[in-house]
Amino acid sequence: MAENKDSAPNIIPFVPINDNYEFLDHAYTGGGGFLDGSYLVPHVQETPTKYSRRKALSYYANYVKTVVNSLVDPVFRKQAVRDWDGRERENELFSLFQKDVDRKGTTIQRFMKKTLKKAKLHGVAFLVVDNAPDQPVNQAEVIAQRAFPYVYLVQARQVKAYECNKDGILTSITYEIYSRQASGTAVTQKLAERWTWTETSWKKEAGGGTTETEHNLGVVPVIPLFGTEADDGDMSPVSDMLAIARINLAIFNLCSELREPLRNQAFAMLCYPITDSADFDRLKDMVTGTETALGYDGTAGTAPSFISPSADQAALIQNELSRLVDEIYRIANLTSVVGLQQKVSGVAKQWDFEQTNQCLADLAENCQNAELRIAYLFEKWTNSTLHYRCVYPDDFGIVDIGAALDEVTKAMDLNIGGKFQKEVKRKAAETFLGDLPEDRFDAVMEDIEQQTEAVQQAAAFKINPGEN
Repeated sequence: MAENKDSAPNIIPFVPINDNYEFLDHAYTGGGGFLDGSYLVPHVQETPTKYSRRKALSYYANYVKTVVNSLVDPVFRKQAVRDWDGRERENELFSLFQKDVDRKGTTIQRFMKKTLKKAKLHGVAFLVVDNAPDQPVNQAEVIAQRAFPYVYLVQARQVKAYECNKDGILTSITYEIYSRQASGTAVTQKLAERWTWTETSWKKEAGGGTTETEHNLGVVPVIPLFGTEADDGDMSPVSDMLAIARINLAIFNLCSELREPLRNQAFAMLCYPITDSADFDRLKDMVTGTETALGYDGTAGTAPSFISPSADQAALIQNELSRLVDEIYRIANLTSVVGLQQKVSGVAKQWDFEQTNQCLADLAENCQNAELRIAYLFEKWTNSTLHYRCVYPDDFGIVDIGAALDEVTKAMDLNIGGKFQKEVKRKAAETFLGDLPEDRFDAVMEDIEQQTEAVQQAAAFKINPGEN
């Protein structure tokens, strides 16, 4: 009897995950092994034919992207409050910079959101603040040629070496920049440049040559933006999304394992009693289905019947899938955001919300500090003073505008005056007008400043500030 080669023992090698950053990217985009099915772990004794069929039928329920977006999008739901303490016209370059931070027309709001997504996914991302190499002699040409500082993103996987001092501050960093080439569906990367920054100089290696010069900034113009907790000086922390991505990998495999028995055993099998060998021959030509009828001898002792597999195994897999999904949202502190149907007390719900709110507030603070650092490096490169102020939201509950207005009114009724009154008005403007265009918002802030000064002068001279 010839051996059926499809029944041979399993010879399919399992490809381990060696690059965590690549795996995280695949988990977020649904590409790589999640797209072609190669992240499915072969069963023992599974034949190549069956494994190939299982890969072709696989699908990826993407929870990693849902979690990352749920933790990043609320930080940028409202525009961060940005102003220059009434000196915007004196800092025209930085105002233009905010509208085009990367020389590609990206606003600082969109760029920070893009960077935070990478930071949350990989654990950290780096913002490099560089200056245009050729500096024109006057500001008109600087503006016309966009010859002022810009920012670009360096992912954690691009960093090859770094050094920090005892305080955890970067003193040196080396990273690589790659060019991308596509041919059909195949995309390849080629090393284009290798950069090294120190506190005093930079070095670029490209095309077999090396360029090195001093920048005299006194600091490394590279800002780490963390998406997870990290020790001082640790510029390559393990992303907390890695655990979630691995759970999503388990879900990917379970979904395939659930679909396999459902596909093979979902329909009941017809059992037909036979009495002699002639019945076997007739059975070969029998066609059954939802559109055919089957006649049988009514005087026979046994009628045809259907048998179906037990649903216990499928129910077991479905229960495990539900447990893993719940575990993902628990780890991500998102039980109060993403719809988990659980009966919990009001105190427990409030506690879940506080955890989620704190997680979002921490990410917002990281972005705020990184943006202030960008402004500081802009000052260094341009030898200017910006008086820049940036405030990201720190409370991510549903804002009750009426309640907020009541709080402002009560604060104004205290008649404390002076700087207190000014800050209350500024807070009110930030709450209600944060989404105004930059120039109109700045005009409101400037008007508040002038009103406060007028009131203070009137109090000093005991006159009505409305009188000429």
